[in-house]
Amino acid sequence: MEPVVLDNIFFKANLPSLVDELHVKNSYLNKFKELVEQAAAIARPKAVYRKAVVEASGDSYVVINGVKLNSRVLRVNLDGVSEFFPAIVTCGKELADWADSIDDMLLNFWANALSEKAMRLAKEALDIHLQENYKIDSIAQMNPGSVVDWSIQEQQKLFAIIGNVKDLIGAELTDSSLILPMKSVSGIWFPSDNYENCMLCSKECPNRKAVYDPKMYDSIYTGF
Repeated sequence: MEPVVLDNIFFKANLPSLVDELHVKNSYLNKFKELVEQAAAIARPKAVYRKAVVEASGDSYVVINGVKLNSRVLRVNLDGVSEFFPAIVTCGKELADWADSIDDMLLNFWANALSEKAMRLAKEALDIHLQENYKIDSIAQMNPGSVVDWSIQEQQKLFAIIGNVKDLIGAELTDSSLILPMKSVSGIWFPSDNYENCMLCSKECPNRKAVYDPKMYDSIYTGF
């Protein structure tokens, strides 16, 4: 299957919610509102994915589209899954360039927070698209660099699996395997109703969806 691009994603900004979330003081409300309006006019969040299957596997790897991905957790999560979706979501270069052009420290912080919001909207749009188009009741994701045994360097392989990501959605990798724009994420989306990436991630994160379980890796992902 060829890569599928989602680029008609509307930037929905709930101003009262953002004001509360970012602790915007009354004296800055007008500036913040203007910033949100600018972001909404510029934002072009995007996602790209490719439907895939496991072509081969071992104890701690899977081969997808001819590319070997090294992760025991990934191998176990995809065991028995008929199809899944390597994907990348991004806030879009348009919004990232706009945020980078703002010199004021506070306004720059808010602009980057709005870029993060745009990226999460792209992820939500991808979740909904996959569930509706592939009849998936519940979908989970894994991200290289946020799982104990899946190196961030393997983002290079995910990009290779999907194709020319820069031409498709404007995202690219640095030599150290970080995605530009920074408000972007790569991973594999797959059907599951009992896996949450956060359960295997010990990092502090304001967007945590589940409690870190230090025993989960040993109890589920060893000796399968």
